[in-house]
Amino acid sequence: MTDTEYTVTRAFVEAFVNLVAGHTLDFNGFLARIERADAAGPILDPTAYRDGQKEMHLIRDLARATQAYQMRIKEILDAD
Repeated sequence: MTDTEYTVTRAFVEAFVNLVAGHTLDFNGFLARIERADAAGPILDPTAYRDGQKEMHLIRDLARATQAYQMRIKEILDAD
């Protein structure tokens, strides 16, 4: 890894940490809303559900990962 690559990577990590740790987001509410859409979507609008479920599940999985990442960042920063 070059010095430039190191510097860019470090800047990216710091920016991402500031972005994720700097916000109080309601991940539990967001995920609950997706669960409700997952339960009701096939009944209320099967076509829209079918067309959007893949993206919705991708966003759900990304939100779960981001929530876990945010929690871990806070643990690390609080230990400092």
